[in-house]
Amino acid sequence: MSEASLFAPPDGMPFAGVKVVDFAWVGVGPIIARHLADFGATVIRVESSTRPDTLRLAPPFRDGQPGLDRSAFGAVYNTNKLGLALNLRLPRARELALHLVRWADIVTDSMTPGSLAKLGLGYEDLRRVKPEILMYSTTQMGQTGPYRDFGGYGQHGASTAGFHALTGWPDRPPAGIFGAYTDFVAPWFLYTALVAALDYRDRTGEGQFLDESQVEAAMQILGPALLDYGANGQALRRGGNDDAELTPHGVFPCAGDDTAADRWVAIAVRDAGEWAALARAIGRADWARAEALQDEAGRRARADEIAAAIAAWTLGRTPHEAMAALQAAGVPAGAVQTCEELFSDPQLLHRGHWWTLDHAVMGPHAYDAPAWKLSETPARPRRAGPALGQHTHAICHEILGLDDDAIADLTAAGVFE
Repeated sequence: MSEASLFAPPDGMPFAGVKVVDFAWVGVGPIIARHLADFGATVIRVESSTRPDTLRLAPPFRDGQPGLDRSAFGAVYNTNKLGLALNLRLPRARELALHLVRWADIVTDSMTPGSLAKLGLGYEDLRRVKPEILMYSTTQMGQTGPYRDFGGYGQHGASTAGFHALTGWPDRPPAGIFGAYTDFVAPWFLYTALVAALDYRDRTGEGQFLDESQVEAAMQILGPALLDYGANGQALRRGGNDDAELTPHGVFPCAGDDTAADRWVAIAVRDAGEWAALARAIGRADWARAEALQDEAGRRARADEIAAAIAAWTLGRTPHEAMAALQAAGVPAGAVQTCEELFSDPQLLHRGHWWTLDHAVMGPHAYDAPAWKLSETPARPRRAGPALGQHTHAICHEILGLDDDAIADLTAAGVFE
């Protein structure tokens, strides 16, 4: 592929022609920029080996060997981007960064508030260079307020947003929600706002600054609980796998296999009809007719007995067998799948969810595609996440207009480290 063709806008994609300078790191910021790239934007990811992105140091590593270019986690969040190594601690590097801003439509930031401003790359600095620039910032707490300098990760954000207080059993300490939860829900709020900001700029010619608090974004997921407290003073508490309105509701043990003995199926019953269907499916037709079990309160009073009967039935089946039998009977049920099963899941395969892309260092491996399909302008895999600085030379030539002598001089000065 020629250097110039790297920057050619792909035909027929919604963000073709949109240009992004991506200073963001770790999770939320790069995820948003990645989805712009997936739908056609030209995204230049700016990094430095002198202070590498945390995700480049995070497992899983290809073949179990750590390295800045061997993290599958880091690569997946940067699919379809171009990689530029730029040591922003150096004045000459910052000059090049501002040159990129003149080229760009959008600049990204996910560092602790004030970090880019200290480098002369804050929003006010960028506006002086290009008044119509759009810049988004995504941080744990947002750019303002007493906790603006809080520099945590998604695990901390999930705790601050209230999720940990609600996860686990009422008689035990909080269990904690899986992973950096806010990292996986916050991007879509800012992504939507960014589309609106692009539309506004196209109509008015004016740029703007988008300031996201990841904690505030994640709190939207707790909307019903927050509304209940605001309206009724009723605070949601930890309840294990119970549900306030659905009974039975939980995960039930299933037969294992050679790869994993710890297998489960999730079951949720909403009403008397689904209860009758479940009772008949597990061989308890008498329960389907029992008047005392027709409402949620009656079933909750005998929850332990019912759970034991369901478990006795599910233990004789694999998760997928139990799911298929219950769904056929009209009972909401889903196999609790392992990571391995996701790669062979027929629904995901049918929808082309897994992209196999050839990384410059790690070689071919799986990348997840966007979860939504646009019928006329679908996302397309164009390139794997870049190795650190992989496209530096091409960007210097095609975007920054530098010749080989200038590139050599800047390289010797440590600008591209």
